[in-house]
Amino acid sequence: MEYNMITVFNGIIVAALLIPSIVMAIKFKKFKNRCTNTAMNICEWLGRLGTMLFMILPFGVGEFGFGHVNEFLIYLFANITLLLVYILVWLSFMKKQTYIKAMIMAVVPAAIFLVCGITLRHFILIFCAVFFFIGHIYVTTSNYRTDRKEKKAAEQLAAEQAAAQEKAAEEAAE
Repeated sequence: MEYNMITVFNGIIVAALLIPSIVMAIKFKKFKNRCTNTAMNICEWLGRLGTMLFMILPFGVGEFGFGHVNEFLIYLFANITLLLVYILVWLSFMKKQTYIKAMIMAVVPAAIFLVCGITLRHFILIFCAVFFFIGHIYVTTSNYRTDRKEKKAAEQLAAEQAAAQEKAAEEAAE
């Protein structure tokens, strides 16, 4: 296992993905993963851990490298583009959270890991990226659906309470 500049680039990519996640964890301290599917939570966790580990450590490939200059160009431009998309969507998400933004923020890191795995011919990284993709999409969707159900229930309760108060006020006025 040898380290080279690609190891450094991959480390920067991982850091660029982690920093927004850490900032969100600090800002949304009350957020809890409400996905109850243990298998999907484990799939996401193992995929996340594996992708970050294998992005930096060239286990299974000996040394990171490209077979052709075109692979390097794809690696470079795809990662820059995807990181920019991730950061821009993240900045927008911090202002207003929507399902579409959450899904983009779930898909883009998996796409980055897949691009790195494919262009570097790192099959363990590809495997972990697929696990991460499946688990992360499922968990993100599950959390969003739970949030929507809770918001709808709270809105319905508030509407029922308002109607009850209005009715009580009308009865008191009579």
